[in-house]
Amino acid sequence: MDRPYDVVAIGDSITQGFPFSEECSWVNIISKKYALKIGNRGICGDLTADMCNRFIRDVVRERPRVVIILGGYNDAFCGVPLEKVALNFRKMHDEARKHGIGTVMGLPTPVAFYNIESTLAEYRNWIRDYARAEGIGLIDFYNPFLDSSNGGPLPGLTVDGAHPGIEGYRVMAGAVDKEIFAPFTSKKGG
Repeated sequence: MDRPYDVVAIGDSITQGFPFSEECSWVNIISKKYALKIGNRGICGDLTADMCNRFIRDVVRERPRVVIILGGYNDAFCGVPLEKVALNFRKMHDEARKHGIGTVMGLPTPVAFYNIESTLAEYRNWIRDYARAEGIGLIDFYNPFLDSSNGGPLPGLTVDGAHPGIEGYRVMAGAVDKEIFAPFTSKKGG
């Protein structure tokens, strides 16, 4: 049976490609780079709870081999506690696994706002530990963006201290190694 997508990426504005178009997003760049059919299901303003609520519609019904989950930015801006964010990530992974969809998680890029960045750091640590414990693929979007002198994003990679600029989306795409998809996108079981 044909699948509409090899991969679906679910997330917020940073998956969508804001403030530009989806054409400029890291999702579109890796789709072209690796010749994979990747559905972009990023929605500006979404919290991880919103991503959870639309996961069946936007991911499961598309029947991809793998889902990339990248979120938490808006949760951090809204002060959502780690426990709630972690529960949302777990729910999405469990739903994917239940439907035979492989999970890859992304580490959020740094932001230039200390109070938000400290919350995102908690989320990142949890995502790393959870991915390791569950054998989930992990894309490190964080370190290629990191300005070690101040803990925020490198100059020129964001347009507003949080959303990537054109070069920032290219850097994000560069963090994605095709090998992360290999176990899921082989033509077996198609």
